[in-house]
Amino acid sequence: MANLRVKYGLGHGEPTVQQEKKWAERTKELIAQGKSPEEAGAIAAKEIFRTYETYKYASQADTIHDLLQAISKK
Repeated sequence: MANLRVKYGLGHGEPTVQQEKKWAERTKELIAQGKSPEEAGAIAAKEIFRTYETYKYASQADTIHDLLQAISKK
């Protein structure tokens, strides 16, 4: 499964487990406020990850739902 690093083009050292959890919480908040899952995930990523979109990966990333499920299992 692709991860947050691929989805948001994150660089070395990101995401940490703490950042993943913070991203998941913020994404869920934004979805509850009416944002689409993709929009919510991107907004949260911009707020939390300092290396947001600094790398491009050749792999296709998972859906926001898949990422939230994977983080909740950690």
